[in-house]
Amino acid sequence: MKNLRTAPSSASNSMKIAGYLTDSDRQILKDHAETLRRQGTKAAAKELERMNKMYSQYGMSFGKLKGV
Repeated sequence: MKNLRTAPSSASNSMKIAGYLTDSDRQILKDHAETLRRQGTKAAAKELERMNKMYSQYGMSFGKLKGV
């Protein structure tokens, strides 16, 4: 197996963190959550729940659909 390359020492600190989300990443997630809320389906509610669990470590919350 080949050796994995590491980030060069000149890389900024933000790029060294595994799982770092950029502002555009966050905006894409917010837009996706808004689309799911508009759909209002059971599948959309399940996806919002999954996103809440997955991205809570980044301080993000997308709400939930009530009555679904």
